[in-house]
Amino acid sequence: MNTVLSHCREVQHPRPGDIALFKVGRLFAHGGIVTQWPFIVHASRQARCVLEERADTSWLAGRAVKFFSRW
Repeated sequence: MNTVLSHCREVQHPRPGDIALFKVGRLFAHGGIVTQWPFIVHASRQARCVLEERADTSWLAGRAVKFFSRW
């Protein structure tokens, strides 16, 4: 989180290219790049690849999320 905050600012409404960080357990421990919310590109351990998927219907659904923009 500190690394992201040192380069980006938190935003409420994500735009393409923004970063989405998801809470896993007690920490924000998984991230992806927003293509067009709710779609993100991220590495999936289950799929064993990098893919684009909906964050609102995948295993990320219902997790706390914060958005950050460098722009």
